[in-house]
Amino acid sequence: MKTLATIAITGLMIFSPLACAQNASQAKVDQLMTIMDIKKLFNASMDAMMPVIDQQAQQLGLNSTEKAELTQIYKDWLEQDLDQDYIFRQLGNIYAEAYTDAEMDALIQFYQSPVGQKSLRIMPEIMAKSSQLGMQEAQSKQQQLLNRLQPFFQKHQSK
Repeated sequence: MKTLATIAITGLMIFSPLACAQNASQAKVDQLMTIMDIKKLFNASMDAMMPVIDQQAQQLGLNSTEKAELTQIYKDWLEQDLDQDYIFRQLGNIYAEAYTDAEMDALIQFYQSPVGQKSLRIMPEIMAKSSQLGMQEAQSKQQQLLNRLQPFFQKHQSK
C-alpha cells in the first residue's frame, strides 16, 4: 500500500507541472498578433521575395516590362490565391501551442517595447537579406551539391 502511495505521489509530482503548462489562450494570441500587426508583416513578405524575383528575372533575361509582369504574378498569387485568413488562424494555433499565457505576456511586453517595435519594423528587411544571402550561397555551392548527388542518382537509376 505504501508503494502505491509513493507511485501516486511521484506521478503527481511529475505530471502536475505538465498539467499546469497549458497552451496560451486565444485572447493572448489575438493580442500578440494585433501588436505584431501580423497581417502587415505577412504582406511585407512580398518585399522579402523581391530579391528572389529579381534574381529569377535576371536568370531569365527579362527586360523591365517583363520583370514587372513577373512581379505582378507573384503579387496576385500572394494576395488572391493564398488563403491569408487560414494562414493567420493556423499561425495563431502554432503560437497557442508553443507558448503559455505567461510566455505570451512576455512576448507582448517585448513587442510593445521600443526594441520590439524596431524588430517588427525591420524584420521584413532582415528576412529579405537573409533569404538572398542563403540563396546566393546555395547557388555558389550548387556544383558541390550536384557532385554529391550524382553517385546517388547513378546508384538508384538502375532500380
